[in-house]
Amino acid sequence: MKQLREDIRVLTHAAIRLVLKDEHHEDVVIYCDPFHLVETTADADLILVTHAHYDHYSVEDIAKVRKSGSEAIYPASMRGETGDSGIDDAQEHFLAWNESLDFRGIKITAIPAYNPEKRFHPAAQQWIGYLLDDGTRRIYIAGDTDITPEAEAVRCDVALLPIGGTYTMNAHEAATLAVILRSWSSRHTTAPSPESRRTRRSSVRPSENPHRWCMSRSVWSATRKKVKNHLKNFIMRHFAFLQALRNRFRYDKDA
Repeated sequence: MKQLREDIRVLTHAAIRLVLKDEHHEDVVIYCDPFHLVETTADADLILVTHAHYDHYSVEDIAKVRKSGSEAIYPASMRGETGDSGIDDAQEHFLAWNESLDFRGIKITAIPAYNPEKRFHPAAQQWIGYLLDDGTRRIYIAGDTDITPEAEAVRCDVALLPIGGTYTMNAHEAATLAVILRSWSSRHTTAPSPESRRTRRSSVRPSENPHRWCMSRSVWSATRKKVKNHLKNFIMRHFAFLQALRNRFRYDKDA
């Protein structure tokens, strides 16, 4: 378990526990994608599910955190697939891309989450991440996604990003997105323009295709130096081998 702050904990896999304040300054316990949980807490006021994959929508783990009156939010595309969640139908909500709802004074917005070039999380599924705004800060839970224009346009104070690499963005891409998000935090009052996003992308990573390549200049410099040293060692070893071979040939010829 990784504790980022007192009120934000990454539990296991993509499971996150947050404690925010509602409009009456009372605690609101929120779980996102509970999975492989060790403890049964039964303390969730709200459960967020980003998509239908078994390691994000886990009925067994929802049962560990839900309590009487727990509510849940799902992607709109999961409507009709959550009958086994144990949450009352009246307490279940479904959000399409960019839709919002208010939960006890906390604004929750569905942010598109998808792979532009991979088959694992197609845009057609309309799966989502979440942006939570309690009036004092914005927390972005990206869900399973790569870097996308919608992710780059999020304005937040805290970003929880995937770094798996196979099904989502890798560590370098996540770091790149973090830099982009940090460059316009919630102190900005207007959304960034497409031109400003392109400028920030190009300054963060030199790439013709930003979704495939996001190596920073410092990483590229270190990688180039490492490759250069490997080549140098390779050449020196083979030069020494050729020298020994030539000396052996001369010895055999003299003999």
